[in-house]
Amino acid sequence: MFSCDEESSGSRSRKEKKNGRRSNGGLEVVYKDNSHQLFHYEVRSPKIMTEDNIYHPDFLKLCNLMKDEINHLLKKNCSQEIPIFGDQVGGHKITVYAMDLVYTNIYRLHIVGIA
Repeated sequence: MFSCDEESSGSRSRKEKKNGRRSNGGLEVVYKDNSHQLFHYEVRSPKIMTEDNIYHPDFLKLCNLMKDEINHLLKKNCSQEIPIFGDQVGGHKITVYAMDLVYTNIYRLHIVGIA
């Protein structure tokens, strides 16, 4: 597990010397002697959510974090088939997403579940 005070490894890799984005937390695993953040989450209170239950800035941030992590995995010669997961929690609603790379620069985002 990693917390909100740690930068995303994919975002830090993309921005090189600048600070990377931070999610509210997630899960970090070691694969091929490198640590990778394969799961990110963003949490907000119900007061911030929009009428359609999507807080757009956090959704875009979550998607960018997942995309950056896929690119980071590819730079480390990891398998292209490894999906990255993300949770968006807004009040009492949670949406789980999975992102993978279909072709070069074509990312696919799935909704895995809503609770």
